[in-house]
Amino acid sequence: MPNRKQEKSAPSGDANPVADQANASATGPGVTTSDLLRAIESLKSELKEDNEKLRSNINTMQLELSNKLDTVTEDIQDLKERMGTAETRVSEVEDVTLVLTEALSECLKRQRNLQSKVTDLESRSRRNNIRLFGVGEGEENTSVMQFMADFLQREF
Repeated sequence: MPNRKQEKSAPSGDANPVADQANASATGPGVTTSDLLRAIESLKSELKEDNEKLRSNINTMQLELSNKLDTVTEDIQDLKERMGTAETRVSEVEDVTLVLTEALSECLKRQRNLQSKVTDLESRSRRNNIRLFGVGEGEENTSVMQFMADFLQREF
């Protein structure tokens, strides 16, 4: 069964020579305080470097996210403007459609009224025509008046 020191050091997959040196020094005889201080200082400097790298990565990611957020904000603003324009145009089309529908309705009423008048006038104009039975269509030739005068003299 492994002891606790091996369990703690075994899972770390990173090979850290300073930590290995400190572990070896701590377990071995003749470890001096200066060796321990150097190992601690070395670990501190490595931690500072790692910390700086992490800060740099976080700052880079923050900047990228900020840029992307700005882009998304601009896109949303553009879409709002386009949506406003589209809503205005739709409203104008609806208003014009209402006016045109009313105008069309009025035109259809007038058309029905005029059609009724035309039908009435055609009917009235046919009432004044004289129908002569026994006379074929087109016998009057060029002068209707002359034909009627001749026809009436012949028949009466």
